[in-house]
Amino acid sequence: MKGNWNKGIFLFCAIFLISVCRFVSGDDDLLQRNLKQLKSSDPAKRAEAAWDLGHYKETGAVPALAAALKDPDGYVRANAAGALWNLGEASKPAMPELREALKDEDGRVRVNAAGALWNLDVDVQQLIPAVRTVLADESPYNRWYAATTMMDMGVNPQEVMPTIAQAFSSPDAEFRQKVIMDLGKRKVLPPDYIPIFLAALKDPDEVVRIHAASGLDVFNPTDPKIVAALTEALKDRSGSVRSSAASSLGYIGDDAISAQPALIAALQDKNEDVRKDAAEALGKIQPISPEAITALIAALKDKKEDVRRAAAEVFESIGTNGKAAIPELWDVWNKDPDPFAKSAAGRALEAMGQTVKWQ
Repeated sequence: MKGNWNKGIFLFCAIFLISVCRFVSGDDDLLQRNLKQLKSSDPAKRAEAAWDLGHYKETGAVPALAAALKDPDGYVRANAAGALWNLGEASKPAMPELREALKDEDGRVRVNAAGALWNLDVDVQQLIPAVRTVLADESPYNRWYAATTMMDMGVNPQEVMPTIAQAFSSPDAEFRQKVIMDLGKRKVLPPDYIPIFLAALKDPDEVVRIHAASGLDVFNPTDPKIVAALTEALKDRSGSVRSSAASSLGYIGDDAISAQPALIAALQDKNEDVRKDAAEALGKIQPISPEAITALIAALKDKKEDVRRAAAEVFESIGTNGKAAIPELWDVWNKDPDPFAKSAAGRALEAMGQTVKWQ
């Protein structure tokens, strides 16, 4: 038995070593292929190779990428600087070339070179001036890229706000989407940015409006303009926007109490996600009104199980304040085919002092 076990271990190790060798060989092949492509006569292929070398963390490519910072094509230089940024500490030998690239005529190169040097612990105050120059670039994308990089570097967001606002005048919907999504990921923004989000909430592009609605929770929720705009967004032609608006109102909580009537109306929305999110939001806004309780009791009979579950969970959270729902909750407990809705109803009944026999 012991001999068989040893043979098995030997076989496993042999297979493992063969696999590792193939993996390493494959990586080396990829490195050599991209290094060769970095010398192509086609600038698009050189730019692609530079990007790949950074994406695949090819630390052995640092000398070639440093040399590519002198490429005649701006895209190649920008991707080379971006690759060095992505390679982190391994890019240290390229610091002289990166410092020189801070003066490159292409704004993308200057931003990426600054990012790479920042990643190498160069004092950010030495780098921000080079990035700031790109705020005057003719390209809207480059201006926005510089603005967001400056925010990442700790610059006051108010300084770059005009550049961010200007980005929404671009006719490129995908670019506007990228801008609003980046803003939504920033959990701290000054109130000066509220008008940008409110304007984006009326953007012709659905995706922009969705992210504008979901991103408004980065601000102080007591601002009545936010609640009013999200309440209005509950009437948006897009179900996804309405759903996002309902969720954000729930996140705001008690400060969104003026939205209760609109959320009650949203329980009748044709979109089930909107109905579910409206139910959840009503449970997070206190004090809950008698009208909301009545509407949520009706929602316990919604044709969609997620809506029924959400309504039952609200009654669980408000306990005896929702005792008017006890008969309907028993109906859900006894008859609902969905185990999650049934479980939520059981918990709600217990929160109201009812005795539930769990199987």
